[in-house]
Order: sequence, then structure tokens, then C-alpha cells
Amino acid sequence: MGILISVFLPLALAFIMFSLGLSLTVDDFKRVLVRPFAFLIGAINHLMERLSTNIEAMQRFTANAAHQLRTPLAAIKTQTEIALRQDDLAETQSALAHLHDSAKQTTRLVNQLLSLARAAPVEGNLVIENFDIREVCLNIVSSMVPEAIDKGID
Repeated sequence: MGILISVFLPLALAFIMFSLGLSLTVDDFKRVLVRPFAFLIGAINHLMERLSTNIEAMQRFTANAAHQLRTPLAAIKTQTEIALRQDDLAETQSALAHLHDSAKQTTRLVNQLLSLARAAPVEGNLVIENFDIREVCLNIVSSMVPEAIDKGID
């Protein structure tokens, strides 16, 4: 709502003034049009910084997860190859038992990584507030009345 009030409402007021044939001075133009966009640009820049930080954190997490999974998966592959080459039933069962243990450890590691990903703090939670738009508009227009009177604008 901050962007709505800071950008679109002043633009609407400027449009109304223009439609009524009221001229905008350079100071009026800066006050009504440029400043709200400065707020919008600042908000977008802040959003892009937060997005960049979150992307970097996700890339680090993905790289760490891939590294953590590489070793147990290589062990599972090796144990599978050993089990496939066995002719003796007892040796095959032993190799399959090792394979089963490796699979359990890998599953545990994946669950830990998923828990870690879910537990990551969420930055900048959105706060939603109800407000009366009529009151906001009245306050903005009321704050502009003294300046309009000083400039002879009805």
C-alpha cells in the first residue's frame, strides 16, 4: 500500500490538476511526480538486494547439498557393482546389507538437508495492515490545501 499512496495517488492528483487546466511549476512537478518515484526506485533497489542475497544463499545451499550427497551416492554405486559381481549368495547378501546401510545413511542425510532448508529464516515477513483509503486521501489533500491557497489554486 505504501507504493500506492506514495506513487499513484500523487500521479492521480497531478493528472486531475492537469485535466482542470491548472499548470504545474517545476517545484510542483518535483514534489508531486519525482519524489514518489524516488521512493519507488529505492523500494525496488532494496527488493533487488534482498533477492540477490536470497539467490546467493540458495546457491550455497545447493552446492553444499550436492557435495554432501556425492560421497554416499558413490558408495551406493560401488556396493551395487560389488553385489552384481558376486557368485556366492552369502557374499551377495553381505554386499546388499552394506548397500542397504548406505541407502539408509543417504536418506538420513537428505532428510537433514530438507529440514535445514525448511528451518532457514524468512527475511522481511510481509505485514498487512487495514486502513481507510478515504482518510488517507483526505489527509493528503488537506496537507496540500495551504499550498494551493498560497498559489491561488481553487
